[in-house]
Amino acid sequence: MALRLVEVIAPEGFLDTINAAAENPCVIQRTTLPSAEKEVAVVHLITRAQGRQRLIDELQRALGSAENWRVSLLPVDISIPERPLPEEEQSALERERVGATREELVNSVSRAAALTPDFVLMTALAAIVAAAGLIGDNTAVVIGAMVIAPLLSPNIALALGAAMGSIKLVLRGAEALAVGTAMAVALGYGLAFVLRASAPTHELILRTSVGPESALLALASGAAAALSITSGTATALVGVMVAVALLPPAVTLGVEAELRNWRAAFGAGGLLLVNVAAVNLAAQAVFFYRGIRPKTWLEQRAATQSSILSAAIWFTLLAGALALAFWLRSEPVLQIE
Repeated sequence: MALRLVEVIAPEGFLDTINAAAENPCVIQRTTLPSAEKEVAVVHLITRAQGRQRLIDELQRALGSAENWRVSLLPVDISIPERPLPEEEQSALERERVGATREELVNSVSRAAALTPDFVLMTALAAIVAAAGLIGDNTAVVIGAMVIAPLLSPNIALALGAAMGSIKLVLRGAEALAVGTAMAVALGYGLAFVLRASAPTHELILRTSVGPESALLALASGAAAALSITSGTATALVGVMVAVALLPPAVTLGVEAELRNWRAAFGAGGLLLVNVAAVNLAAQAVFFYRGIRPKTWLEQRAATQSSILSAAIWFTLLAGALALAFWLRSEPVLQIE
């Protein structure tokens, strides 16, 4: 049971309004606290996941005309004793496709996709590990790079930003994805030169061709990533899946470019583009299925337009990259014996 403490701070005159909004089945316990400031009400609500988004929306609507109000969501590890809902209320709430609220999703994804020194360092380390494994033809080392999985968050930010109609979130995800991908390509190029790579290895060749199976892997990865984030489950395995689809092809592109194997480099670039497009399309579909959208009608309308435009762009890129891949496959660079 995913619990959150909803802390509401607002003018005292809005206390009845807050209490009315708190008549929500998701509220386990409601407590009004004394405040050091005069004419200020502080209310604590321990809440379940089901119905929490409706509660947050109602509080925002109710307090929209007030000044100096704030609603905060805080984690609750456990609450004793547990208070189960009546069976009819529980059945109704379980039909809701809920997990984290939209505010929690936007906040966590935005922070994870920020272009910080930690993100840059993590991406560089993952690219170095991947390049060493690809050039040295070491599958175990390549898997090690996959575990680091730095490119999951920027792609999820792109998909969530489109679903929410948030240009700021889309730009943040695009910036981190562009920088991370460029770093992976550049490090692949540089390490191929330093390590004196002379011929494509088995691991490199595997990532210079694109087929329907590549798109299916990326579609499954993107859907699993979005589903795990919206439901609040662990994303470690999903990160590995997305890294399989994104990081090694980017490094392969750099290595093949240094080797002057331009046809193979185009193949790796096509694989990278197919996977980025497929991950974003699948993630957007899951966000739509889970009902992740803005609160107001005008924002929802803008988000719908944003989602349609984004999906059209990604679908066009996916189709173009697959067409290029099939053309390149007609004259394969190397065959694996």
